[in-house]
Amino acid sequence: MLGLFGAGSGEAKAAATSYQVPCFPYNKPNYAFRQYVSGWGYHVAEDSCHQAGLAVFAAGNGVVKYSARTPDSYRWGNLIVIEHTTTSGGKILSLYGHLGNDRKVKAGQTVFKGQRIGTVGPSGSQNGYWSPHIHFGIRIARYGAATGSYDHSIHGYEYPCCAAWTGPSAFVNARRASYDYVPHRIAGTREMWFNSDTELTFQVWNTGGQTWRTGGDTPLRLGTIRTHDRTSVFADGGAADGWAGVNRIELVNDTGPDQLATFRATFESPGASGRWTECFAPVAEGVAWLKDRGFCTGVTVHPPTWRGEYVGQRITASSDPADMTATTADHLKPGDTRSLKLFIRNTGELAWVQGGSNPTRLATANPRDRASAFRTSGLTGSGASENWVSGSRASELEGRYDPDTDSIVPDTEITTGEVGAFSFTVTAPDLPGYHKEYFNPVVEGKLHMPYLGIWFGLNVLDRGYHYGYESQSQSPTTVGSGVSEQETVLRLRNTGRESWPVDGDLRIGTARPRDHRSTFYSSSGSEPWIARSRPSTLDANVTDSGKTTVDPGEVGEFRFTINVPEDLPVGTYKLYVRPVLDGVAWLPEDYGIYFPVKVTAPPISYRYEKQDVSGDAGAFQRGTTMTARLAVTNTGRRSWDVDGQNAVRLGTSRPQDRSSAFRTTAGSDPWIAANRASAIDGRVTDLATLATTPDTSIEPGETALFSFPLTANPAPGNYKEYFNLVMERVTWMRDIGIYFPLTVVAP
Repeated sequence: MLGLFGAGSGEAKAAATSYQVPCFPYNKPNYAFRQYVSGWGYHVAEDSCHQAGLAVFAAGNGVVKYSARTPDSYRWGNLIVIEHTTTSGGKILSLYGHLGNDRKVKAGQTVFKGQRIGTVGPSGSQNGYWSPHIHFGIRIARYGAATGSYDHSIHGYEYPCCAAWTGPSAFVNARRASYDYVPHRIAGTREMWFNSDTELTFQVWNTGGQTWRTGGDTPLRLGTIRTHDRTSVFADGGAADGWAGVNRIELVNDTGPDQLATFRATFESPGASGRWTECFAPVAEGVAWLKDRGFCTGVTVHPPTWRGEYVGQRITASSDPADMTATTADHLKPGDTRSLKLFIRNTGELAWVQGGSNPTRLATANPRDRASAFRTSGLTGSGASENWVSGSRASELEGRYDPDTDSIVPDTEITTGEVGAFSFTVTAPDLPGYHKEYFNPVVEGKLHMPYLGIWFGLNVLDRGYHYGYESQSQSPTTVGSGVSEQETVLRLRNTGRESWPVDGDLRIGTARPRDHRSTFYSSSGSEPWIARSRPSTLDANVTDSGKTTVDPGEVGEFRFTINVPEDLPVGTYKLYVRPVLDGVAWLPEDYGIYFPVKVTAPPISYRYEKQDVSGDAGAFQRGTTMTARLAVTNTGRRSWDVDGQNAVRLGTSRPQDRSSAFRTTAGSDPWIAANRASAIDGRVTDLATLATTPDTSIEPGETALFSFPLTANPAPGNYKEYFNLVMERVTWMRDIGIYFPLTVVAP
């Protein structure tokens, strides 16, 4: 080694006794030193660090001879050349090509090893039109031009190779300091409250030749400097996590050369607030300190204050603050009340108190201190404490919340870590719609605590609109063969103070999710839907038929048709609905009203009925033809087309779609194809005789007849000719094993 430690900024003019790579991580070069590149020659440097924006550092102490963006024809982009002086007075050049426009040094400037000089340039003119990388070269020579002028003897490629150039990695590795580093970053929150802590992470690049160890005889640690070994105010006497005593931070993992070393520690709050600065440098214990390179961080410690953390809220129907029974506040009528309990943890250093000159209260927020439309006053009896203190103060500190008993415990002081409870009553205002009310704790006469984003949501109905569930019905109750529609009736009682208009704007809409386009929409039937998200308007007054309104206390009726799609799989579904006064508001979903849709029949299925042949299937003479007939019933919910691209046909099976040896291509009724025996011949009108009538489709519950010829083409023997139904371009139906037993005999 030429030197044990790297030079500091004050030693930049001294001879360069040690070097480092220019960027991290310094990956294996994709173009190496002395590599021949067709059309260019021999590469006289190493191409590494393939990431635009990556920091580039000076490889050693020296003087910048050139720093500029070169002409595009040079293909350098931004280029920096530094001249270094050896201990014997010789000269060495380090070259950094393809940089970005943010060069940090100028020609003639003295730099030190590890000083940031620029970044890897992005693709384009900045870096000479290359993919991002750094071209790092070392030349054993003096700079051949005046400072600030380009030395035309400098090339990226040479032929023959390689004049005064030398391998950069080998050069650096032979001249590394035993211990050296470059600061990388400090991460973490650099502020804390009095009596709290924060975790900081310090990262530096190990640019020396030694692996840094977490233990052993010479562990590497981060030590306090300015002055060295100064006791840190954040070390908590050496007891804080990550500290090795009062002036050392531990290394997290062993770190090799050119690797990123991490030091992590908890910074405990010192005994006083203010702005503190702490500086560090690596130290190889028992060997030496590394140079001070300004690796410092400022930490702000806020003075003791009042702060909080939102824990939760609970809504109850009772105005008794001790009642913790949860209820709903989704919808209220104007004038309705709910008791709201907010739970907030004291995360500050000062206690919250009940009463006195600086009581802790709950104030309106966003904007703060405004008069609330939810204010409640004039309550008496057990709920007297639920009255608001003022229009902008919802509640005094009610007590302490005890999670073990899920109760509010009377207490006049909430200390750090405890949860304070604020209990008060909100009254729904007259204005309909959805409202948000914002709150935040305040210490009267002192401060509003940092905003916690606490809010309470309330849906207020138009004055007088409310309902009670009465009954519902649907017919038929299941969806099976031949059934695709259900007639439904829903009855609700008007429990509000306003009349409902028949055939007006009071409707039921789809719910969960609200206003969704329903699968069960029906545009036909006896009661078609108003729209895909509106099954029905209010159809009639059940209590007093003939009235055009449903007055408070009376029952109204909604009727609509549920249409079940043909391709809906077997199962049970739920159609949720909810009353809505269109243009005004949704009524509350207090009842979770839904219609179950039970589908028992598959979309496409059939049942075997009957089959026959026109001759003796047990003595089927080879070369002769007879007619086969098969009757099956449509037990699904989808119609079978006789013709068209989705026609239902009889296909060969076991294996499916095979070519049949009994296929007939001649005659008046040939097969459709080698694997399709027949289309539907007609609808069966008499199953006993298999009499049919022509039809364009076979509806659910109806029976179809397939009639087709069979010719004894194969050699004599016993055969089973299997068939199954297929809805072309849709699906094969479930194979139930239909076959014709055939015995072929010699003529």
